[in-house]
Order: sequence, then structure tokens, then C-alpha cells
Amino acid sequence: MYYWRDMAGRAWEAEVADQEKTLAVLANVFPFDVRGMKAPLLQSGGDVQFAMMENRLLSYDMSLPSMQVAPPLWPYTLDYRSGQECSIPPCPTGSHPGLWEVPLVDWIDTNDTLCNNVDACYFPADKEEALTLLRSNFQRHYNSNRAPLPLVLRP
Repeated sequence: MYYWRDMAGRAWEAEVADQEKTLAVLANVFPFDVRGMKAPLLQSGGDVQFAMMENRLLSYDMSLPSMQVAPPLWPYTLDYRSGQECSIPPCPTGSHPGLWEVPLVDWIDTNDTLCNNVDACYFPADKEEALTLLRSNFQRHYNSNRAPLPLVLRP
């Protein structure tokens, strides 16, 4: 995980360019269609990563987990310094005009445990438990301020 935390701007640039090439070859998604990113393993590169995103004209990031807050966080611009709590440093400390942050709001699994990716939650035993996991987290957002609830899964 420290690989991404301490990575220089050129390395972040190469990492994103490689992912864009992979998407183009394997999924027929062209690089100019890529608008945002999520850092590997949610390990942000802080201002270095966000400066690279500005240079590549990316629009949004989904790398910053958000603790449970009521009401849930809405996406926000980084035109000004972020006020979001930093769970996995380094996080951006400067402003990055034009970039959006889509906070990864923690989920609550069926064992009442916090998890920042759906696939990090307690694995549901059956279809009903899986639906309970999805519905309860969706309703927490829908019944409060209707902030987006990202559904993040890893392969």
C-alpha cells in the first residue's frame, strides 16, 4: 500500500495511463471517456495525485473514505481545501479547482460493522441477507438527505 502513498507525480501519471490503455483494449472504453478515478486500495496520493488529475483533465476522485456522518456527505468540489476527515493519509490539503470528490461513505453490514467497500462488509449468507445489506444502506441515504451511495466493488 505504501507504493501509492509515496508515489511521485510521473508515476501516478503512468499508473492512470496504463489503466486507460487496459480499459481501451479489454473493455473498449476510450481514454477520453475516462472522467475520474479511485486510487488503488483507497490509498490516496494526496496533493501529488490530485495535481496529476488536474493535468490529465479528470473530473472526479473516489478515493477518500468518509466516516459515518449524519446526514451522509454529498460530492463536493475541491475548489477550496477539503473539510472531510482524512482516514487514510495523505489526503489533499490544497485546493484543486474543477475537481470533484465523491466521498466513499462507510457502509454498515448486517453485523453492524463499518466497511468502506461493499466487498469489505460481512459476506451475506444468502440472497435475503444481501438484499438487507443493500436496502438498509440505501435507505439511510434516501431517507435523510439523499446523498449518493457509491457501490464500490473490487474484482
